[in-house]
Amino acid sequence: MMNVLDGVSYGLIMFPTGAGITTFDGFGGIGISMFFMTCIVSQLVYSLGGSGFPGGNGSMMIESVPFMHVIAKKVIKGIGPEHPEEIIATTMVSFALSSILTGVAFFGLGALKLGNLMGSDDPCTAQKQVKVDKPTTRIAVTGHLDDGFSFSGNTLHHLIHANILPLWLVPLGLAVALRILTSFFNQPFVVPTYFLIIPFLFYGITSMAGISLDTLRSTGWVFDINLSENSSPFAFYSLYKFHAVDWKVLKTTLMEQVAMVIFGLLHVPLNVPALALSLGKDDVDINKELIAHGISNTLAGLTGTVSNYLCYVNSVLFARVGGDSRLAGTVLAVVMMGVFAIGPGIIAYLPICVVGALIYVLGIDLLKEALWDTWGKVSWVEYGTIWAIIIAATWHDFVVGLIVGVLLACMSFVVTSSQHKPIRSVMDGCTARSTVRRHPTQHAFLKRVGMQTRVIKLQGHLFFGTISACEQLIKNILHSADKQSIQFLVVDFSSTASIDFSAVEAFLRIHRLLLSKSIVFVICGTGNQVSKALRSVGLWSGETIEVFEHLNQALEHCENVYLRNLYFRRESDLRTAPPNSQSSLGAPRGSSPEVTSPSRSPRRSFRTSASARKKASPNTDLLSRSVTDMDTDAANMARSILQPLPLLLQTFRPFLPDQNESFWLQISPYFQRVEFRREMPIWRIGAKADCFYLIQSGILKASYAWPTLLPLKNDSSMATQSLGRKHQIEESMLPGTVAGDHTFLAQLNRNTNVTAETDAVLWKMDRSSWAKIDINSREIVGIGLLKMAAVEEEVLIGHLFTRF
Repeated sequence: MMNVLDGVSYGLIMFPTGAGITTFDGFGGIGISMFFMTCIVSQLVYSLGGSGFPGGNGSMMIESVPFMHVIAKKVIKGIGPEHPEEIIATTMVSFALSSILTGVAFFGLGALKLGNLMGSDDPCTAQKQVKVDKPTTRIAVTGHLDDGFSFSGNTLHHLIHANILPLWLVPLGLAVALRILTSFFNQPFVVPTYFLIIPFLFYGITSMAGISLDTLRSTGWVFDINLSENSSPFAFYSLYKFHAVDWKVLKTTLMEQVAMVIFGLLHVPLNVPALALSLGKDDVDINKELIAHGISNTLAGLTGTVSNYLCYVNSVLFARVGGDSRLAGTVLAVVMMGVFAIGPGIIAYLPICVVGALIYVLGIDLLKEALWDTWGKVSWVEYGTIWAIIIAATWHDFVVGLIVGVLLACMSFVVTSSQHKPIRSVMDGCTARSTVRRHPTQHAFLKRVGMQTRVIKLQGHLFFGTISACEQLIKNILHSADKQSIQFLVVDFSSTASIDFSAVEAFLRIHRLLLSKSIVFVICGTGNQVSKALRSVGLWSGETIEVFEHLNQALEHCENVYLRNLYFRRESDLRTAPPNSQSSLGAPRGSSPEVTSPSRSPRRSFRTSASARKKASPNTDLLSRSVTDMDTDAANMARSILQPLPLLLQTFRPFLPDQNESFWLQISPYFQRVEFRREMPIWRIGAKADCFYLIQSGILKASYAWPTLLPLKNDSSMATQSLGRKHQIEESMLPGTVAGDHTFLAQLNRNTNVTAETDAVLWKMDRSSWAKIDINSREIVGIGLLKMAAVEEEVLIGHLFTRF
């Protein structure tokens, strides 16, 4: 019933009439037949497996009617009204071609899996303009405006004429009455029953009044259409006279056809999710629906009819009355074939108020959806955009409204995106730390020089509207560098979605500014798109630019440069100092080379910057401070004693300075020397924590796996990585540190996977040996381990800050 009502309503207005256009007079039956044909084609495609909705209803894309009017009028203007045969043939081919183009576009989007992308489109861009354009069409149809609707005094005078006023007020009143009725009785059968009753009431009243059918037709209450030539349901096929097609004029309509296609593409991302929600379906694939729409529209074009889509309202009504199976959908298609076979002759007896009421009802609903339902739910910018689209489409035409909508949507996107902060966080090297577990004296030194590193994490889309804020922040940081030395500026792109050329040029300016201040530019976390853009302007290589995959690697590089400069400076001072003098750069003396040398850091493949190769040292005031609490006598004594006593002195002296060598001499026999080859596992997550280790040489790698952590990198290449790898924090433990002490003291199972990254020599303290140590000594060692754990926790928390 809804298909029949829609077919009569919109089939009659498929071709433009009035405003001096006489070419398409009497084409109401042709439009109805084409409407039913596209319904049949789409219904068969959806019901025979094309759609994920078994009982989904296919219908003509009625919102395309204004586009079709524009196309037909352009054909008339291009050919001239004195050539009706050429006009009709060209118009029919244009309608069919637009259906094929719509089908190809739908199918292409579905085949390319772009359904989810379309689902995020803003519907107000083109959909909202239908909300007022249709009421003007309704007034023109019901008010018998032969020259079309226009905002003028003549139109108003015509509409308030005594003979015309009831013709459009009655259907408007019927539409309002129906909406009032449905507000109390919102049942599926209310609407079709309402429209079935109206013709009986109409003819009952006119019969009692003694008004003849000819009088009703002459006064405009019943359609006065000559169907003698177009009464056959297949009559529209006789209009496809390809020899009469004006192909040059047809080419001029391509812009309108493309606009119709673009507008038609909005139906799937709008209707499919809404229909899935109404019918309680969670497994609907938008890409499959796009392909189904592509097939149905292509077939519609090949069968000579107009475009179609999955109708939301009809599908919901059909499902609520039990039509939620493919059998029911197929039966509906067969019934539609019967209606199509009967032909459009029935419309000669249909009251115009029935059709007018139906299209007024739809107009009221669309206006309510566009203006009332969005009030307070959308931003004032979007609400203003809706009004602008409506006004443009009403005063001009549908294509102009679409263009205005697209332009305003683009402007709104730029303004809205510009308000989003491109800077996620700003940190210094004191807070942002790498996950390398270093000797405590090195940690203390790096914490003091950390202010010379600045880390900026960017986010979102970097373009001309947002990059200025980032550029200004960096300039402010560099301005403060005049008061406090800055050696590294680290920019993390891991949360950046895209970058345009204007933003890339801004980073080129930033790089030149950094060069003038001798600050090293460190780039990390770039995906394919960002890295390609930076390469295009040369921001990828050079002596003053460092590039790393992750922020952790970039921070580790900065720390290594600081330590390298420190030890290089100390060695230079030792070479120039008197034999018994003590350098002011007191690095952890008495340490084995494995402990003190920053070259043992796990990331060996970093590129050294020019400033590092020139041995540019950190702040001289910072370097003048001692980074060790171990005196020279203890260091010399440690060198002459076998392990693990020197290792114990190195590891615990910063945390337990009151304990002398004799104390650690009592503890050292309880440690057992063990060796691990490269990539050998030390322990796994969930293992029993029955020991801890002192690291004498080599590097251990610990992996912390938490599923709620942010990924290490925002890039499409991450799809190929395992989920576990994406949500891990990897910590490298260097010589002179302790491994496994946290869970050992807490008597918990292991919370990390630890492997030997290189060949390693460890000293193991198991629980049985631990129990043999006297309780007082155990408590002292435990206090040292807890202090050490506090430092390590501070470093890990600092690294976690860099993830967010």
